[in-house]
Amino acid sequence: MVPSLSRVLLPVACLAVFGCGGGDTDATSSSGDTTSSAPATPSLNGTSPSTAGPSSSSGTAPTTPDGAVRQAINALRGAQLGELWDLLPASYQQDVNGLVQAFGKGVDAEAWDKMMRTTSRYFTVIAAKRDMIAQSTGGKGSLMDMIGSSAEASAPPEMGPGVGQVLAMMPALASSADPVKMAEHEKKIDLAMHDATLALLGSEFGSAQGLSTFDGRKFFAGGASTFVKKLKEALAEGFRMVSSLGLIPPDTDLDKLLGDVTVTLGSTQGDNATVMVGMQGQQVPIEMTRVEGKWIPTGMAQAWKTEMAGMLEQVPKMQLEFVGMKPKIMEVTAKADPLLTKLQDAKTQIEFDIAYREVELTLKTPLAAATGLAGLAPAGAGGVSPATIVVDRKLSGTEIKAISIALEAASDSPSEAIVIVTSASGETKFELSPVADVKKLAAALSFGSVGDVNLLAKQIRVSVPVAATNDPAPEAGAPTTNDK
Repeated sequence: MVPSLSRVLLPVACLAVFGCGGGDTDATSSSGDTTSSAPATPSLNGTSPSTAGPSSSSGTAPTTPDGAVRQAINALRGAQLGELWDLLPASYQQDVNGLVQAFGKGVDAEAWDKMMRTTSRYFTVIAAKRDMIAQSTGGKGSLMDMIGSSAEASAPPEMGPGVGQVLAMMPALASSADPVKMAEHEKKIDLAMHDATLALLGSEFGSAQGLSTFDGRKFFAGGASTFVKKLKEALAEGFRMVSSLGLIPPDTDLDKLLGDVTVTLGSTQGDNATVMVGMQGQQVPIEMTRVEGKWIPTGMAQAWKTEMAGMLEQVPKMQLEFVGMKPKIMEVTAKADPLLTKLQDAKTQIEFDIAYREVELTLKTPLAAATGLAGLAPAGAGGVSPATIVVDRKLSGTEIKAISIALEAASDSPSEAIVIVTSASGETKFELSPVADVKKLAAALSFGSVGDVNLLAKQIRVSVPVAATNDPAPEAGAPTTNDK
């Protein structure tokens, strides 16, 4: 399995669990304070805090269990994740720093840095070309399209049996809403999510050097806070979009929901306490334990040492896996700059369509595999090699458009089809994916006369008679695609 950003971030993600129950600093809380503390957890990498990479100067943490919960809630509300980091015991901070630093010091720096720079540039260019992408895909791959196609399969069971059905209805509801407003909602959500991703790619995780000197306090106060801020912007816009469809009240607001949370001390006994968190009329108990003078969820305190030790054992395996990926990463990134430059410089829709299809086929799937950023991968295209349809002459632009549409309809997944077209040596080649059964595809073709079908090479040769048209044929060697 290829190491990914998500796997490297796993230990840091433990804080997100803690953050779901935290809030503002409150040293004068009704709980008062006690002075005893649990024994410090030893560093898992056997180094002192100075050699493991201690965090930069941090803020203060509350001395009461309910104050810790308030600080975590307020940290999430204000996207100030440095305050979440401050809630961790010192040895826990050292463990996270040491884990990420260990990965950074052993990972292949050349491959990691090239992969991160290419991925970052990809997201930057895509964000700048959002309007052209919408025209190119004809709406396919839009937020509503993705929600509708995956809702039934991906809706978590704990959300209730009707959630998948409700999500699946959203595209139909959206189609009856104001298309201009819906497009604006989706554009804002997409841009916020791109900015969120770029915040992580531009953080310490963007280079091997940044990983090897990782400082959790700086990361959480910087890139992680920006990530959460942009994620909140996307969620807020999502609330407004869903509200416009009549599925939730018009005044639904994430910050308001967090603001309505109540935090009270239930009970305390030595280094253990129960904090009651109230939201929407329900009270949820959170068990807290004091470790090194910091109040953290009891579950985290109990699992920390075992979980971190297990992650530390995985670091050498992840580094070895990454070494195996280096040839592919170097190959893909070498192709990336000219393709992304072509995409960035595209002035017309047809120029963009050509470049975008090339980027999808050449970059998206391998980059997604290497980084773990699943949103890069073209759905339905990964894992199945494309089929090649060779037409016996150069086609006009009008013919290419018509045949591309026919091929998409004949693919295994018309809503997710990718077509790459090139014209050279008196022929026009179409690469179509996803296609698993070439023989079935040949039988389904609705144009021309099918000749040779090579099942091993996944190639179909087709003869297409000349059509009367004034549309000039593309120049030899010039790639093209359908202008949808």
